Amino acid sequence: MNTGKSGVPPFLSPEWINEVVAAVRRTTRTDPYYRNIFSRFTLGMVYVVRNLPPALRECYGSEQAVIFARVDKGQIKSVETGTELPEERHHLLVKSDYRVAQQIASGKTTPVNSFLRRKLIVQPVDFPQWPAYVPKARIAVNLIVKLAKNVPATYAR
Repeated sequence: MNTGKSGVPPFLSPEWINEVVAAVRRTTRTDPYYRNIFSRFTLGMVYVVRNLPPALRECYGSEQAVIFARVDKGQIKSVETGTELPEERHHLLVKSDYRVAQQIASGKTTPVNSFLRRKLIVQPVDFPQWPAYVPKARIAVNLIVKLAKNVPATYAR
């Protein structure tokens, strides 16, 4: 998917996701606070976003996008986008619809509020350390969302 007329990629497009990943990598290299928070994480996380708007449906060839991120000691090792759950082992499965993802990214709500309202589903898959990760994960997710808000995106209506 190419960027729109404005040259800004659509929210959740592979191009936008790559820009968010680049922002996180830059920040963890240059900011000791972020580096310290993220260095505590080693996990595979899958985020399934359903009910994509038409432009993203065309991009993904599906009504859902699947984003699979692998993090090792705070370093993003890889991020893959597609439409099917990966066969590779992962620790967390997160699900929401596009509207919720957009509201989180634009600051209209938070991941925690969405989770409490059961609009953002977080399922540990193979993750016995999950209870100990929850407080750290909440901080890390909020920091990623903060960085993502600074990455320009066009939003579908």
